[in-house]
Amino acid sequence: MGVARVREGTPLRRIDIKVYPELLEASALLHFTGSGKFNRSLSRLANQAGWILSELGLKPGEKQGDGMKGTGPYVPLRSECEIFARLGVAWCEPREREGKFSLLHPQSGRPWFES
Repeated sequence: MGVARVREGTPLRRIDIKVYPELLEASALLHFTGSGKFNRSLSRLANQAGWILSELGLKPGEKQGDGMKGTGPYVPLRSECEIFARLGVAWCEPREREGKFSLLHPQSGRPWFES
């Protein structure tokens, strides 16, 4: 963690530096290029499909009480596109993950979720 100021007279900003193994690159990149709302929406969609999604990866899970419990190891993923494909959601660029967004079904083009 660090603290920086862009210009004199501007507020200090916290900087978090995180290092992930190459195996986790796709899920970490996805996590840090989406807004909190986008990440929660994609995670909720993953849960409905029987997966647990986090910056650490994608793994099978099952509903247990109010949450999800992992039932297997993380799935090896090479790209963010592969995560979207496994969840049955059309790929969206990082710039489309802020503000108002839609998670679209890749075949029908209809929204799974809209913010």
